[in-house]
Amino acid sequence: MQTVDAALVPDWQGVRDALLQHAPHAMRPSVVHGDFRLGNVLAAGARVNAVIDWEIWSIGDPRIDAGWFLINCDPDTYQRVPASAGMAPPTVELADIYRHELGEEIADLPWFTALACFKSVATWSLIVKHNRRRRSPRTDLEAMAATLPVLLARARSMLNGVA
Repeated sequence: MQTVDAALVPDWQGVRDALLQHAPHAMRPSVVHGDFRLGNVLAAGARVNAVIDWEIWSIGDPRIDAGWFLINCDPDTYQRVPASAGMAPPTVELADIYRHELGEEIADLPWFTALACFKSVATWSLIVKHNRRRRSPRTDLEAMAATLPVLLARARSMLNGVA
């Protein structure tokens, strides 16, 4: 984020520092998809048939995928209505389902959703930066510029509740 227009990512360093300061202890490692969201799930009705797009998988804390899934299912994340709106329960209910399926209490989920917001800002700020260099910038990509400070503020807010 050091290479993008500072107005796109106000006080990103403060959010980074808060994430580092409050980093939770890792859970037992598992396979982490890296981009686990509805767009990478093939389903028929309520039945999931496949999870696709595994090129950034890793072994790590499974709450990374949980945080990413939650922010991508929340219509407030990008301040627009995604095509998947209404396909998933509210994020509070999704977090409860995740806890139930995992079979244990999940600590620090707000930290992982804040991390997901931060990672989304990092990704989208570069997309906006490169879009602005195009001969004909795409308006849909430029529209994300206004969302980036909101996502950072959202991450900051989530971290305020983390002890």
